[in-house]
Amino acid sequence: MKFWMFLLSLLLHATLYSHQVEWIKKYGGESAKNDEGKDVIFRNNLLYTVGFESSYGGSSKDIWLLGLDPDGNEVISEQFGGSSSDIAYSLDSDDSGFYIAGKKGSNAYAVKSDLNGLYQFDLSFGSGYSKTFYDVLKLSDGNILLVGFDFSYKGDDIDPGEEVNVDKDYLVIKMDSNDGSIIWNKTYGDSDNEEIDSVIELSDGTILLAGSDGDSGIVMKMDLQGNIESTFNVPGFDCVKDLIYDNNKLLLLGYKNSESSSFDVKATFTDLNGEVISNFTFGGVGYDFPTSIEKLSSGNYIFSGYTSSFDVSDNAAWLFEFDSSGDEIWSYIYDQEYNDKFNSVIELPDHSLVAVGGSESIETYSDQLVVKFQGDDVVNQPPSVSDILDQTINKGEQFSTINLDDYVSDPDNDDSEIVWSYGGNSNLSITIVDRVAAITYPNNWFGSETITFTAEDPNGLSDSDIVTFTVNNIDQNIVVDNILPSNGGSLSINEGESLLFSIDAH
Repeated sequence: MKFWMFLLSLLLHATLYSHQVEWIKKYGGESAKNDEGKDVIFRNNLLYTVGFESSYGGSSKDIWLLGLDPDGNEVISEQFGGSSSDIAYSLDSDDSGFYIAGKKGSNAYAVKSDLNGLYQFDLSFGSGYSKTFYDVLKLSDGNILLVGFDFSYKGDDIDPGEEVNVDKDYLVIKMDSNDGSIIWNKTYGDSDNEEIDSVIELSDGTILLAGSDGDSGIVMKMDLQGNIESTFNVPGFDCVKDLIYDNNKLLLLGYKNSESSSFDVKATFTDLNGEVISNFTFGGVGYDFPTSIEKLSSGNYIFSGYTSSFDVSDNAAWLFEFDSSGDEIWSYIYDQEYNDKFNSVIELPDHSLVAVGGSESIETYSDQLVVKFQGDDVVNQPPSVSDILDQTINKGEQFSTINLDDYVSDPDNDDSEIVWSYGGNSNLSITIVDRVAAITYPNNWFGSETITFTAEDPNGLSDSDIVTFTVNNIDQNIVVDNILPSNGGSLSINEGESLLFSIDAH
């Protein structure tokens, strides 16, 4: 039942809301070779992908940097590596060039090129057992962080032929961005199979590492010197594959091996201490695997991956968009005869999407797959607030209430979905109930205050208007009454005489 309800939801959303495919292209060379894209970025109006190819330089895999214009035409194609099997998993850049992370043979490997893809320097780390960099990040201090795993021997010295205990440890290396030298390297872990799959840096310099401790998903906080400050496990995850920081909370993407031997995609919001805010499970009855996640300008989220659910041929490349409540917005499946996958997805400034991965066929074995989707016409727009009138009253009078619904327009959300706030007041008191603002002031106060009213939609987009409220200090007219005697009647005086009475009394 879970599968069919999920599939029905998928079909309905695909009909009502969709990113239209602009083009689909495959890149590779000779038949019976392996070519695949692992990561994609957008820079200077060009797309850049990294992964591996074995079509151009021989039978072994080489790291492949591919540059494409917005129409998918090749502008750069450069290979790095040697005679071993070399794969790139991640790409970052700055004004000096590209930083590529992956593996070269059994060593963790990083290579730097200029913006034309020409080699500048590299870093090869390790010997013996396998090591790999899964992610690369340009840090706020100008250096490069490389993360992944280190297969290392556990135990005492051994004799030749003796069985050894080998496990994966977390691997983190800080590299000088100018020459590729190692500033420091750290391995963490014990006897489990640990790995780091993704890394981000927060604005305060805190580094967040996400991956697996061998039993469950894990997130670690680290400073710029490589000191682990705290860790927390992620309930229901075997591994955290990617993460993003969003409005003081984390969105973690990963997977869980279910009891039926299938894999489910997991997404969980937590605070920075690991307290779960909400969590979601996506997928069907088959093998559903996530690879990367991106927040869209609409406020929604999209992940890439692959799936064997939904009546596909083998594994199909999969994109899935959902909102902050975990509700499906849109999904896309690319399904050819054999295995297809998306390894990364990004949104471009014009709101178009680009996904990169690999596609197998019996003729070419596998090609790098790139799919571009047109900019979405229903991208969430921010609310617009304007023309809230200034108010001026005399002391003793009252300000008019303001029906805020009359001053906001939002093409994507109802007035009832808009959340209002205000700021700038020190003497005025403001209350907003059911989107109606009431403004009051102290009895003996007069003057002006400028108040900012802000409308925010459910996706965090907002707009504001500034309103001035003025209370004039106007003296009240003197009222004189009841000069006549308290017992009624009239007052009479003779001509030339005077009448004395107390004004204060009247």
